Amino acid sequence: DAAVLRDEISGPYMQRFPRAGFLRRGYDLDDVDDFTDRVRVALDGDESVGHPMAVDEVRAAVFRPRRGGYREDAVDDALDHVVEHLMLHKPREGAVGP
Repeated sequence: DAAVLRDEISGPYMQRFPRAGFLRRGYDLDDVDDFTDRVRVALDGDESVGHPMAVDEVRAAVFRPRRGGYREDAVDDALDHVVEHLMLHKPREGAVGP
């Protein structure tokens, strides 16, 4: 469900996912937080502030490496859930009406 998914990627800025150790590389916090903000808007369905999120857009997301950043596996798992959600809820081509 979109609400559960929003909860998974929400949280205080720079604290949304577990962090890699200080000497380990992870994903840049700002990159990930900015992207998950866009995902949350798309999940809310507010197209007035952006376009609908495409599966390929999530799959192609690239984050700069940073020591002590977000753990890559945690972010990747959350984005996998976003892709699954988008694939289940994307409109079928040629579908008419609700």
